[in-house]
Amino acid sequence: MFEVLVDDNFHYMDESERYREGAFRTYEEALRCAMKIVERSLRNLLEPGSSVDDLMARYVMFGDDPFIRPTPDGEERFSARTYARQRAPEIVGESSK
Repeated sequence: MFEVLVDDNFHYMDESERYREGAFRTYEEALRCAMKIVERSLRNLLEPGSSVDDLMARYVMFGDDPFIRPTPDGEERFSARTYARQRAPEIVGESSK
């Protein structure tokens, strides 16, 4: 089983603010869940006229930071911040249409 746990960047290092999103049979299911959490957080933090840098600054300060336990052998650890950097330009682009 793989757990998706979520920290709150606003309460960095405060485990009392952590919540468990769910448990999944496969790492791939857990990964999809974690990615959706990041995308939802980015969309919730997006303000009209935001640049990618603006959005990332808000994400780093206030966004949801999911992680997966355990990381399977041979898999790279999921980084919510890295994924947010990948998705932020697309999300900002979608909002400007």
